Amino acid sequence: MGNRKFRILIAMNLQQYTDADNRSDLCLLTESIVNQIREASPRGGFVKQDSKGEWYEIGNRMARKKVAHTFRDFAKGKSRRSYVCSFAEKKKDLMERQNSILRGCQIAYTN
Repeated sequence: MGNRKFRILIAMNLQQYTDADNRSDLCLLTESIVNQIREASPRGGFVKQDSKGEWYEIGNRMARKKVAHTFRDFAKGKSRRSYVCSFAEKKKDLMERQNSILRGCQIAYTN
């Protein structure tokens, strides 16, 4: 699974991320994404290049950090900064952000 599919998977689960009630739910979602990527990738899905230019698989801890960081990056925007927006406005903003991400990956998503 490449970076593009990774971003699509994150975007498809962004609503679940923003709806999570507690840290435990966020951890379960993050772990689920890591597992999906590992299962879909022959080399484990999370790799890093060393100083010699060779690729190696990173561990589960670093993979979870990468997924969590990507969720936070994708969730940034008006819906996370403004606490005075109505629920409908936050949901609309989230859907626009999600569709923007998917358009960037050339994938159409309708809800």
